[in-house]
Amino acid sequence: MADELRVPLAEHFHSIQGEGHHVGLQMHFLRFPGCNVGKEQQHLICSPTVPDAEHVNGIWTKVLKVLPNGNSAKVCTDFTGSHFFCDTDYAVRELLDADDLINETYEDAVCFTGGEPLMHQHKQWFKSLYHKFKMNGTAIHVETSGTIMPLLPFDWLTVSPKEDWKPEAIAKADQIKFLVQEDTHVSNYMDEIIEYIKPDCKVFLSPVFDPNVLNKANLDYALELLRDNPCWRLSCQWHKFLNLR
Repeated sequence: MADELRVPLAEHFHSIQGEGHHVGLQMHFLRFPGCNVGKEQQHLICSPTVPDAEHVNGIWTKVLKVLPNGNSAKVCTDFTGSHFFCDTDYAVRELLDADDLINETYEDAVCFTGGEPLMHQHKQWFKSLYHKFKMNGTAIHVETSGTIMPLLPFDWLTVSPKEDWKPEAIAKADQIKFLVQEDTHVSNYMDEIIEYIKPDCKVFLSPVFDPNVLNKANLDYALELLRDNPCWRLSCQWHKFLNLR
C-alpha cells in the first residue's frame, strides 16, 4: 500500500468508553497525531532517546517533553482561556494499513480521538479509513476540540470546547463535554457556547484530573454547577478509576 494511504497513529487500543453518554461501551480507540490547541513547553528537558522531530506521512511532529512526574509537558487552553497540562502523547508512533485496523476492530464502535483528529479529515488516508469503517458497519465516534468544522457525517460527535472554538462545530455536537477547574469561573463562557447547541445535545461537566487522580476541588465545583443546571450530567473519566486506557 502506498504510504499516503497508510494511517499515522500515536496509538490504538481496545477499551471501554469512560466518559459521557456512551460510558461503558466497548470501543476501538484510534489516537491520531497532532494537535492545533496544545502547546509544548520549550524550557523542559527532551527525552534523549528520541529525535527532536519526525516526518511521517506528511506530518511533522515534535517529540514530547516530559515533566519530572512523568506527565507530558504540553499546555492545553480550555474554552475560558485557562491553561492545564495535557498528559496525552500525540506524536506519530505507528504507520498502519487501514485494512489491518478494520480487521482488528471487533467492537461495534470506533473512536477517532487525539490530539485533534479533524486536522486530518482532508487527507486521503483519513477518508479511506472512514469509508472502510462505514462499509464494515462500524459506528464512528469522534472526540474534538470544536476548533475545526467536521466535514463528514460521523455517528457521534463529542466536542470538548477549547480556545478558538467555532459555533458551527458546536452546532454539530451530539454531546458537549466542559472541562471544569475550580479556579475558573466558567458560567458566562458556558452560556455563550450553549446558545449554539442543537436541542437534543447532551451536556456533561468533566472535572479536570490532577493528572490521573480526581481533583476534589474540581469535582466540588462541577457539582456546584450541576445544582444550577439539573439537566446536565457529571462525567468523571471512569476508565482512570478502573485503571484502563
